[in-house]
Amino acid sequence: WPAKGLRVAWHVELGTGYAAPTIAAGKLYHFDRFDDQARLTCRDARTGALAWKYEYPTNYKDRYNYNNGPRCCPVVDGDRVYLHGVEGMLVCVHAKDGKELWKINTRDQYNIIQNFFGVGSTPVIEGDLLLVMIGGSPSGSTIRDFGNLKGNGTGMVAFDKFTGKEKYRIADELASYASPVLATSAGLGEEAAFDWWA
Repeated sequence: WPAKGLRVAWHVELGTGYAAPTIAAGKLYHFDRFDDQARLTCRDARTGALAWKYEYPTNYKDRYNYNNGPRCCPVVDGDRVYLHGVEGMLVCVHAKDGKELWKINTRDQYNIIQNFFGVGSTPVIEGDLLLVMIGGSPSGSTIRDFGNLKGNGTGMVAFDKFTGKEKYRIADELASYASPVLATSAGLGEEAAFDWWA
């Protein structure tokens, strides 16, 4: 280890957030927030040169004035990149140019009541599915019900990774910060191993 530390190859200014970068095929993808825009950038991993950026507006405000940026790292799968924003926006963009392919406001669609630090569970790819810990509550539930919230069967939702269409939902668990963990149990594949929740 050099006495003066490692040589800095490149550096850039980042916005707020806790999302770790993801590196794939020589590109570095980073998800953060500048003002009222959630931003995904794609850079050359060796030089830091910006290839493209994708943004969407966000009005998320942390209940403890802690940090208003995203918590989930980008998920890269072939020619697609998936984002799960702190406010619950689920987005798929093309890895080549950042063009939006589909977007779902899971907060509104599944009635996600904001937890202490917003959405913080990075999705997982399994075959043609994008597995997302949603954890919504029944329609009509509000933040006033926080201590007594119930689940609405969307503890985990599996989306078609190409279209964003919901394929199935399981479990009454509320939103959490843990990402799904894939496993094979008793010879059953990852998808089947989750079926016991249903």
